[in-house]
Amino acid sequence: MMDRHEQVMSAVREHLEKKPDASVEELYELGLAIDSKIGALTKRQFHARYPLQVKRKRSLAERPPGERKRRRTRKARKAQAGPTRKRNTRANKREKVRAQLLSFATALAEAETRVEIVKVLATVDSYVDAIVSE
Repeated sequence: MMDRHEQVMSAVREHLEKKPDASVEELYELGLAIDSKIGALTKRQFHARYPLQVKRKRSLAERPPGERKRRRTRKARKAQAGPTRKRNTRANKREKVRAQLLSFATALAEAETRVEIVKVLATVDSYVDAIVSE
């Protein structure tokens, strides 16, 4: 003989086959009629344990055979793919900008007179162009 859990599950499954848009309240009352211990569950817990599982299995069964595999989580996909290209390009751009700014700062620091400082400042466009072009 089936245990109470299986009886509730099969009753919920049968009811959902007849009436797919049945409310959680309706299914909860059905479960209570079979097993009074269902009353210890909140409706949310009941829904997660019974109707949701039935619907999940049904949706998996309705998928074409090639799509029945479980989908990997985002974290699993990331781990398999390794470092993303976007991160690498962002890091590379950041390093190139940093290098240009340090070069500009070095040129400014090496200027000893006001005239030399003005000349370095006048070349700021070349540093900007180098940053933008990369």
